[in-house]
Amino acid sequence: MSAANDVSRLDPALKLRERSHFTLFHTKKGDISGDFERDHDSAKQWREAFAILTPEGGFQEIQLRSGDRIWSVKNTDFEPLRVQQLKPLFSPTYLVLTDSDEIKSVTHEKIDGAEARCISLKTITPDRKRDGGACVDAAKNTYLEWHQDRDGLHYELSDYTPFAGKLLPQHFVLTERGQKLAEGSIKWDLVSRFDAGVFAVPATATERSACTRSEHPVLLHRVDPQYPPGYRRLAGPVTVGVEISPEGNVTKAQVLETLDSSFDESALDAVRKWTFEPAKCDGSPILTDINVQVNFRY
Repeated sequence: MSAANDVSRLDPALKLRERSHFTLFHTKKGDISGDFERDHDSAKQWREAFAILTPEGGFQEIQLRSGDRIWSVKNTDFEPLRVQQLKPLFSPTYLVLTDSDEIKSVTHEKIDGAEARCISLKTITPDRKRDGGACVDAAKNTYLEWHQDRDGLHYELSDYTPFAGKLLPQHFVLTERGQKLAEGSIKWDLVSRFDAGVFAVPATATERSACTRSEHPVLLHRVDPQYPPGYRRLAGPVTVGVEISPEGNVTKAQVLETLDSSFDESALDAVRKWTFEPAKCDGSPILTDINVQVNFRY
């Protein structure tokens, strides 16, 4: 995997522009289009923006870094789940192994006519274990796909092109348990100099410190949801976005992916009572938001 990352890992000193246009499938609004853009001047000067436009307003988000400060603004309290799932596609380094990860198997397969080396592994973090894996083109050392078994997400990459001495994919497909969720293109360009206005801070943006050491929130107390009356054979998770205060309390909650709308209020009532060890930035507690799953069992 390290060789595949080296093939696509860009020099952080490069000034570049990244643009992606994509289509999201099977949403509540039908098939909708969106755009992602990144302007990268240096590791401490960049701008990223998502835009998914619908007649109802859609989703828009801008994040900008200048020095040791980061500004962000979005038109909703939480990022849509599809946006969160797409974000890993916009980084040329897709899979990084750590000393705690467990390699389960290494196999040789053929994917779309290419000989591939595939690794199956268990990623271990302080709060969870997750199965996944990736396949790399044996001849080019480029990623063909990677997946997360727990979420059922499968990322496919293709149409690699030379860029700044590396090989980068120009096309991607995201599927979930065999169903296509998104498809799109990515384009990179080198930039000699950015206009100053590119990195102007939006007037309504919130500001925070850029962390050199981040710690994720840890769940301390969970309250199980009440099963809705009248449903006796429906089980599964409701995905909820939660905002966690520096004190570890849930201050906002929103259903991002539902099991059935009748379960939403019960899921929200439960997570509002959860408590956490708060997220930390360089050792100091901070406000943050994460996704949690509220599981219903009958």
